[in-house]
Amino acid sequence: MRPATRCCFGETSRSIPSQSGTNQAIVKTIDRAQELQGSEPLVALEAYANAARDSLRELESNPANTEARRCYNFAVAGIFSVVRQAKLDPWTKPVRFGTNSELTLTGTKDPAKPEQNPHPPSLSFGVAGDRIENRKSEI
Repeated sequence: MRPATRCCFGETSRSIPSQSGTNQAIVKTIDRAQELQGSEPLVALEAYANAARDSLRELESNPANTEARRCYNFAVAGIFSVVRQAKLDPWTKPVRFGTNSELTLTGTKDPAKPEQNPHPPSLSFGVAGDRIENRKSEI
């Protein structure tokens, strides 16, 4: 068993045993991202993006995989947590990250709701790069 994992919202999750069906490589990537979140936010962003991508691949092959869905949601939440904690501003300038800056995080402001910017409910982040499919996440 591995130690409890910190959740991006200050909670802790129980250890995930290998036999639970969770892809342990994804769990390790999320753990790594959490460890780096405070000291190396751009490296943490890459790890969270990779975990989200890998979880999404598992979901594409098995949409009923609740553990893959949980890991995907956790990784996407981690991306937003890093953006907030590191005070990144992808709304005014795209944030490039990854080993060779091959990933880009962009945000859009909602011109209809300027009072809610830069965090409007319709916030859209696109993640693209050579090793990750083009995806948009709307919240």
